[in-house]
Amino acid sequence: MLYEGSMEDVTERRHTQMQLRHNLRVTRSLFHQTVKSLGKTVRFRDSYTAGHQDNVARLAEAVARRLGLPEDTVIGIRVAGQLHDIGKITCRCAI
Repeated sequence: MLYEGSMEDVTERRHTQMQLRHNLRVTRSLFHQTVKSLGKTVRFRDSYTAGHQDNVARLAEAVARRLGLPEDTVIGIRVAGQLHDIGKITCRCAI
């Protein structure tokens, strides 16, 4: 029998892919920690906002899931709901 083909060492490529996956996990974790910190900052400035932010985030996430959007999009929409009042961090007026 005669076999024709080519061989390629994919060890380095797999190692790079593993590093990329690890870096993505770390980056996502840092991103969510940042969102959490910003949310706490907004809550500190306006105590009413604490429950409101959470309610908006849950409602927005539920709508996104109901629409059948991809998981990454759902997560992004939830984050947007958490941070939609971020302008209140610097606002000195009563809202």
